[in-house]
Amino acid sequence: FSENDLDADLRLSLALSCLKLGRSAEAEQHLDRTLRLDPRLVRAYLARGLARLQQRDTAGACADWQQALQLGENAARELVETYCR
Repeated sequence: FSENDLDADLRLSLALSCLKLGRSAEAEQHLDRTLRLDPRLVRAYLARGLARLQQRDTAGACADWQQALQLGENAARELVETYCR
């Protein structure tokens, strides 16, 4: 693992904790940084989509879930079908 990989994983964990606590804006900030460090980290797109949805940014959430789909994450399909029509 590179230092960036570890930093991205730690930031993702921190963001997920923020989401569980209802701190979606803070989670989104951590996820932005996570994705700058590792733009192929699919779980971060899924999580940032949830953070954005919690903040009523459906367009932003859908963009993240579409990106997750493009990266091969089939779990994003249900989110796209549910929220992005």
